[in-house]
Amino acid sequence: MLKQQLVEQYLSLEENLSKENILKTLEKVANTLAPSQSIMKTRSPVIEQLINNYELDNVVFTSNYLGTGNAMFSSKKESPSILFIAHLDQISYLVDEQTAKNVWRLIPYCKHLSQIDVRGKALRYDLNKNRFRESAAGTIFSEKIGNTMIPFFRTLEGQLESGDRIVYEFPINVEGDLVSGNIDNAAGVTACLVAGSALFKAYPQSNVGFIFSDEEEGPSDNPIYFARGVRRLMNKMETPDVCIIIDGHGGREGEDIGEGTFFTEKTAGGEATVTPPELFVKIKSIGKELHPFGINLFEDTGRVSRSDDIPCLAVTPNVISIGYPSVNRHHDQGPPTASLKDLANLAKVIFWLGIMLDRNYE
Repeated sequence: MLKQQLVEQYLSLEENLSKENILKTLEKVANTLAPSQSIMKTRSPVIEQLINNYELDNVVFTSNYLGTGNAMFSSKKESPSILFIAHLDQISYLVDEQTAKNVWRLIPYCKHLSQIDVRGKALRYDLNKNRFRESAAGTIFSEKIGNTMIPFFRTLEGQLESGDRIVYEFPINVEGDLVSGNIDNAAGVTACLVAGSALFKAYPQSNVGFIFSDEEEGPSDNPIYFARGVRRLMNKMETPDVCIIIDGHGGREGEDIGEGTFFTEKTAGGEATVTPPELFVKIKSIGKELHPFGINLFEDTGRVSRSDDIPCLAVTPNVISIGYPSVNRHHDQGPPTASLKDLANLAKVIFWLGIMLDRNYE
């Protein structure tokens, strides 16, 4: 049962969990380019400033948590018992060989799914300034070679060098309730940040940690090294009670956009995470309790991709994936798109899960 006092606190803070706050936060996170292995120098400073603006005295933010390259936003308790994990890196590419004037073949550092031409930029690390800078701009496009779509980059400005990382450049754009841009997985991170801004006020005794991981968009065809940002972290922490993975769900080609928040019993069709019955039924029960408050939490019966759930399984069976409906997450056949209403709903779900899964909540 939802405690009346917490319901009243939630209602007083519900404005914090609005679509407007979601959009303001998402623009700042998503419009900061952040290829894998870069978040300490790219998006983490943006997130730290956002958290500082929350003016919470019971939280801490660490951009290189336990030396793993992942960021952590948590209560000041040393080892959180409830982990929400949302990857902060975006899909990116390495430089392969030059194939024509101003054209380079790329090596995917992610699952390459795009079949369209999309604006892109190259980022190069500047040792003197200790940061990434834009070194080239152009277009990412694909050519079918055999049965495989191969990515290429055609520069309009600058030249590529080894060590550069190429990313999609697609600033946040809003049309009604729909938002498009580099939302994978800036949207999930945004929901966590907005939820945390209210959670740590309403439930200051919370032992929640939000992990913003690097290298989730890692080598997709090699399970041993996939999601290695969190893989570096899990064996350095005390075993959490539960790991909740926050990412986009795209198994029904966008048909579910606008319906709310989804959870799944399994990822990769049961070949990756299978959530234990006790935890799965608990989440279903919480969904029913939240529905009267206009918070929609439904089971996703479509296929859900694996994510940072993979390394969590090495330390605990209590893993579940929860997320927002989306389409074209990797610029498949159009811009990555989700619903602002769904993201606000997700923030509310995260808020309540952070309380109701607490071992001391009765």
